[in-house]
Amino acid sequence: MAKIVFLGGGKREEILKEAVSERFESVLKIESKEEFSKHLEDIVECEILIAPISNTDQNGLIKESKDLSLLDVLDVIKSGTYLLIGVAKDNIKEKAKRAEVEIIELGNYDALAWLNAIPTAEGTIQQIMSNTDTTIDGSAFLIIGAGRVALTLGQRLKALGGEVTIAARKQDQIARSIALGIYATQIESVKGTFEAVVNTVPAPILTKEFFRQNRTTLYVELASDSGLLDPLPTKISHLALPGLPGKYAPKKAGTYLASSIPPLIAKLLK
Repeated sequence: MAKIVFLGGGKREEILKEAVSERFESVLKIESKEEFSKHLEDIVECEILIAPISNTDQNGLIKESKDLSLLDVLDVIKSGTYLLIGVAKDNIKEKAKRAEVEIIELGNYDALAWLNAIPTAEGTIQQIMSNTDTTIDGSAFLIIGAGRVALTLGQRLKALGGEVTIAARKQDQIARSIALGIYATQIESVKGTFEAVVNTVPAPILTKEFFRQNRTTLYVELASDSGLLDPLPTKISHLALPGLPGKYAPKKAGTYLASSIPPLIAKLLK
């Protein structure tokens, strides 16, 4: 009987599965409704489910699978099972709560999230350079938020000669940014002209007034949910970059999973 079941996944999860299989017994991967039906007993009795970092769509369909619904899986698994996933949508959280399944969102797991911030930052810089007609050096950039991705991106842009401003709401976030050598201020008070505005906050906070005060021609969305409270002005290009580690550096992102997740699994199985 499988203790650990992978639900779909791409190159990153395949590297993780290899590492997990070397350390633990009874590891299974399913990718379709057909396989779901065939291995139903394994799924019902498993202890840990691992969904892709890329998560699900709004209807619960696992993105890196053929036709597998995480909602269908949650209908049959036993209480006390752990579900590891990048970020869980609200409908997944609600059904998991009813099923007494504990969700561990790997997007918030520090041992992995700080590492994933590296390819996210590098991929963002690559995309900014591909979508503008100037260099990072000497250009001004505004980053919304002061979390792992924001700080990692800010440091790399600054190392390349960029002029970086971090806009945050909490004073401790501003203080942390300043301590790392990046200029930071309250989001309500920032005002200027920027080569690009990069959002890392998964909440609708940016208004028309914000873009009147902060001029740019490129808005980059790195957050899992849109940061736009109002429609983006038509003169500004919108660049959405979900799942950059898996797209920009899947092999490296896979090694991050392989180094950080097996110790977590060992802890959960105890």
